[in-house]
Amino acid sequence: RTGHYSVAVFLQDWKNEGDFSKGKRTPIAGSPYQVEVRAASLDKFATRASGPGVLSLEAGAAAHFTIHGRDRFQNPSMGGKFLILISPENLPPADLTVEEGVAGEYLVSFSAPKEAGLLAMTVAIEGLGHIYNSPFSVHV
Repeated sequence: RTGHYSVAVFLQDWKNEGDFSKGKRTPIAGSPYQVEVRAASLDKFATRASGPGVLSLEAGAAAHFTIHGRDRFQNPSMGGKFLILISPENLPPADLTVEEGVAGEYLVSFSAPKEAGLLAMTVAIEGLGHIYNSPFSVHV
């Protein structure tokens, strides 16, 4: 988990091998150390998308969904660039915006295509590829 931690480090006297409770413990100089754990970069297998815009759309209407950016340890992760495409043309949808929120959340807003039918929507991390379950089958 990301956050700030205090880590104490000791030297152990191994005279009583196998019994950690009986050995002499000496703190290492500077211990405890203050450590900050940060999220790793986005992982395409851990990043997910959810919301009405990845399930069904109303033709020509405003639509949205949320991308939940995660690193390989499931920590919220930020700083990614996303590629959103709708088939059959494989072009970005009209009026596309991707707003970076907090804690790994990205709000994706766009206008749905004006033609009804079953389409495929690609959600990918730039340079890494499709996120989990992409492309999505979307009913318009």
